[in-house]
Amino acid sequence: MSSEVYYRSWMDKPHLDPNTNLLTEEYVQGIGEFMRLVQQQPDAKSGMLRCPCSSCNNNKAVPKRKGGRLVGMARRASSYLASSSQALYADPMILEELYDKDERIGALEEQNTTILSENATIRSENATILAGLASQKKFNTEIMQKLDRLMSSSSS
Repeated sequence: MSSEVYYRSWMDKPHLDPNTNLLTEEYVQGIGEFMRLVQQQPDAKSGMLRCPCSSCNNNKAVPKRKGGRLVGMARRASSYLASSSQALYADPMILEELYDKDERIGALEEQNTTILSENATIRSENATILAGLASQKKFNTEIMQKLDRLMSSSSS
């Protein structure tokens, strides 16, 4: 993978937004860009990836799995150096699941916002109704007091 074409600073930054605890937009875009780049490699369809180590300068093709582990993931095969130039392998199915979950989370957040807005409107309407009822109760109390006075004055 040519470093002059591939922008990878997203790998070195936090993956989760501290406010929402969701993947950052930069990270999601970086994964997508990385996967497009991987799929463009001549060896992508053969189950091979470019070697992620810095010593061969990404010129050697290696299997996506080595020793039961994905090459380039957190638990690297022991023959690979842990370097900052190491590229991660991300399974497209996992990425799609992440996108789907992010979309569902977004939809739920939007639905939650709508519900909260509706609840605020209902609370406002209820407050108006309660104020009207309090006014009506006060009016009814005044009428009852006047009736009591009339009844007591007519009986005397």
